[in-house]
Amino acid sequence: MDNDVQNLLKLLNKFHYTLACCESMTGGKFASILTKSPGAGRIFKGGFIVYTNEAKKKLAKISPYILNNFTGNAGPTAQENKSVGQIYIGISSDYSSFSKDYHFNGSRSEIVQQAIKTGIQLLINAVKKFSDDKLIDNNHLLSRISKREHNN
Repeated sequence: MDNDVQNLLKLLNKFHYTLACCESMTGGKFASILTKSPGAGRIFKGGFIVYTNEAKKKLAKISPYILNNFTGNAGPTAQENKSVGQIYIGISSDYSSFSKDYHFNGSRSEIVQQAIKTGIQLLINAVKKFSDDKLIDNNHLLSRISKREHNN
């Protein structure tokens, strides 16, 4: 996982992106893994650990709809109509927002590790996609500016 974290931080740095997180069932382990890496201070701005639904509502301003429909469960037993291993990872940027649901198997700690690894991979892919979209938008804008200047 260390190589994935380094790749993520390099990619974020390359495109001058920063990162903040809001964690629940990972209990701060995602932020901990990121901040152990050299150079994380340039990228990582901070995060929330909101474990209970009350904290999610009050601190992270998560709506009841999101809590009822997109809250995961690392186990060891099913809770709130969520099976063990069902998790959701969401990513948001200035360009796009999305979430994905997953179902992992294993012990509670194995599920947490799988969630973190998957989240890092999802972020790497998202940064690449957001950057491609941003470059396309910038090229389109430059093309429009060039045409205007040429027509004047």
